Amino acid sequence: MALYEVTTDNFTRIAQTSFDQVGLRERTDLQRLLKKQIDVILPNTLVITEEFGEWMEGTLAYVINQHDGRVALYTIRAEVYDELHAHRQEIETAFGETLSWTRRDTGKTSRIAFDVTAGGYKDEANWPTIQAAMIDAMVRLEKALSPFISQLRR
Repeated sequence: MALYEVTTDNFTRIAQTSFDQVGLRERTDLQRLLKKQIDVILPNTLVITEEFGEWMEGTLAYVINQHDGRVALYTIRAEVYDELHAHRQEIETAFGETLSWTRRDTGKTSRIAFDVTAGGYKDEANWPTIQAAMIDAMVRLEKALSPFISQLRR
């Protein structure tokens, strides 16, 4: 899809380019910029990410909205999601609660998530409770996924 710059009296087509052509690294530069300016795509959201070190197949992330939050594993590789989904019951049993599973085709982000309803960044009076709930959920998610992620690394 073409992009255009719009002025009061003209549409000017913006030339197609690639990350490589403009000297950007998708994984590092875009993540850094989106973490700093997430409002450009998702207003009123704060994103803090934690990754599996050098594991490039997915990302564990905290997402904190105005009045709720989420911990999730995101991956653009459908086969990674499918392999984890094959162990859904074991993962949810280890996590201790039902997770939200959203699969998308390769190249689009699939996720395994848990919504935290203790509050969000606008609920400042509840921050200690919210932080504890988010950390607890992330620790449980990482522990539930780790055995299966270890198998994917082989």
